[in-house]
Amino acid sequence: MYILLVEDNDAVRKAYKDALELLGHEVRDAANGHDALLLIQGLRKKLDLIISDLVMPKMNALQLHDALEQRQEGVRMLIITGYPMPSAGETLARRPKVNWAHKPMGLDELRELVTMYALAQ
Repeated sequence: MYILLVEDNDAVRKAYKDALELLGHEVRDAANGHDALLLIQGLRKKLDLIISDLVMPKMNALQLHDALEQRQEGVRMLIITGYPMPSAGETLARRPKVNWAHKPMGLDELRELVTMYALAQ
C-alpha cells in the first residue's frame, strides 16, 4: 500500500514510518496537515491510506480530511490519538472512510489496522 503518515512528533513519526516500511508499505510522511496537503499536491501516485495523528499544530486530522475530501472524494483515513474520543466520535461516525485507533500501538496492531484497509478496498 502507498501510505501517507501525518504526525507532529518526530520520534513517533519515525517509529511508525519504520514499522510501516518493515511491513512492506511505501510511506511518505509529513509533520502536520498543512505539510501533508503540500506533499499530496506533488504526488503522482494515488494514496491508498492516510494515517494521521488527531491533534496537530496548524491543521488537525479532521480539518485535513475535510480539505482532502474537497480534492478527492472517499479519502481513506485512519486517525490515531492518545486522547479519549467521545467528543469526536459522532463526527467520525459521519465519515464512512475514516476510522480511529488509540496510540501508542504495537507492530501487530498496526499491521492489523492496515490489513483491514487493504481487504476493504
